Amino acid sequence: MTQEVSNKAIGKRIRALRGDETQAHFAEKIGVSRAALANYETGRTKPNDMTVLKIANLTGVSPSSIVSHDVYSFDDLAALVSAKPDLKGLGDLSEDEKAMIRLIRVCDEQAIQQIVGAILEGIQVDRFHREFVDVVNFERDFTRLAVIREGGANYIRGYTRDTLLTILEAISRHKRDSGDLE
Repeated sequence: MTQEVSNKAIGKRIRALRGDETQAHFAEKIGVSRAALANYETGRTKPNDMTVLKIANLTGVSPSSIVSHDVYSFDDLAALVSAKPDLKGLGDLSEDEKAMIRLIRVCDEQAIQQIVGAILEGIQVDRFHREFVDVVNFERDFTRLAVIREGGANYIRGYTRDTLLTILEAISRHKRDSGDLE
């Protein structure tokens, strides 16, 4: 069961996730006014579920990490998405890396296995930048990729809310076209 946190705590989380981006620019990206975003960040008001989803999708965190106690340490999460160049978390991905991740999501299992194989091969023959290694997660990540390479069915694909809506619409359209709907 998810336990809600105060509006003020939610506001601090949203402010941390916004990083160095201006309120106006961030608000535009999530489809609210700058004043509404300011009210969220100060804890005067709480964003609705759709706004929380938009913030989560934009920043790459789960909605529950914004509005609940599901995150063990929000300070750790905020550090991951901060702009500090010395951090090795997922929040410091370049636009190129984000594009690769988004496109990997649409690949089939065979393509995933080939991509993972190329990554593992590069590491095994010492073709990687040691200064970028996340020492906390490196061994676990390497092992996870080895499992994926061995059997593509083990690959767990991430989905955004928009992706799920698209899938549901496609299923509905298929049922309608095939006459399966009542």
